[in-house]
Amino acid sequence: SGQWLVTGAFEILMKPSGHGAIWKLMYDKEVLQWFGKHGRRAALVRQISNPMASTDTTMIALAGKGHSGKHVFGFASCERKVGAAEGCNVTKQYYDGEAKANKYAITCVEYTEFEKYGLKDSGKVNAE
Repeated sequence: SGQWLVTGAFEILMKPSGHGAIWKLMYDKEVLQWFGKHGRRAALVRQISNPMASTDTTMIALAGKGHSGKHVFGFASCERKVGAAEGCNVTKQYYDGEAKANKYAITCVEYTEFEKYGLKDSGKVNAE
């Protein structure tokens, strides 16, 4: 709806939402279908809580690289602080039946799913 979510006067609701909520809202309101009808094949969503991501050409370079390779999704990250309400990147192993081989991919697991996947909350204790 474009309105700020607040918990009180001058208190912005900080979680759980995040950028995942943006994708759900876009899906629910058929924004992605609208983009498609207008010939748009890619979108860039930046998490506003990461101001460093837009201080140079990094975001544009990553988006361009992903788009030129026809990748569906991409991300970049820094060291994770233990106990942070953030996910982390992991290497996922899967079996490709057609190639008859194990393959690997980098994917993101949200902090709310660590227990589900048996992940330990680890990282840099004093990371910023």
